Amino acid sequence: MKVISNISYGKDSESQKLDVYLPDNSAGKIFPLIFFIHGGAFSSGDKAMGKVLDLVRFNTQNYVIASVNYRLSGEAGFPAGIKDCENALRFLVKNAKKYQIDPTKVALMGSSSGGNYALMLGLNQRLLQNFERVCIAVLYPVTDLLALSKFVDFLDDDSEVKDYMIKNSEMYFKKNFKDITASDLKKASPLYMLKTTLPPTLLQHGTADDTAPISQSQAFYDKAKGLGADITFEVFEGANHSDKMFATKNNLKHIFDFVDSKLN
Repeated sequence: MKVISNISYGKDSESQKLDVYLPDNSAGKIFPLIFFIHGGAFSSGDKAMGKVLDLVRFNTQNYVIASVNYRLSGEAGFPAGIKDCENALRFLVKNAKKYQIDPTKVALMGSSSGGNYALMLGLNQRLLQNFERVCIAVLYPVTDLLALSKFVDFLDDDSEVKDYMIKNSEMYFKKNFKDITASDLKKASPLYMLKTTLPPTLLQHGTADDTAPISQSQAFYDKAKGLGADITFEVFEGANHSDKMFATKNNLKHIFDFVDSKLN
């Protein structure tokens, strides 16, 4: 594929850049958009991380893939990152002709914290109102920050995981951990945005995930299913966070088959 790197979609930060991957020999054609958001606990990561490269390598020349950078929590707290993703998507729609995008069809994808953002975009009806077809495909997403914050209480005080989670939360919300409220956590959690409508969604999560427990996807699935959503939850037995199981040829084909079925 042809890649156009470091396209600026905002003026507030050098972080506001995205890459666009175009199918070869595609002049005069338009394609549905895959909008990919990288993970990294809201505090790290980059638009050229491995997950999007897996998609690019497997892409059957039927999509434009955009991978977005956004302000990480070390630079700006919530909701800066999700607002950046919203603006990046608006930018691509506004410039659809230039990047050979069909502005009526989009698949929102992400992993871990990027899955959190993909789900939040998918629940933003105002943002997506002009799309005719939308779907979501996310890997081991973080859906409920309130539940994760309660999990911290059960960790040993000298636990490296506990220290990491507390520091990440403080960076993300720009508050001392004890001052982060349930309301703060809910506003940053797709689970609590889920009310009535959700685009067709594919969730994949591993049973051995010790970073974002599988209960994060299970809770989102249960609530969405109860609301009548078109949602599929696939459990990867023994898979940990960012496990190679998610990047096999068979699974990538499965993800693209899902997107094909919802957008075409």
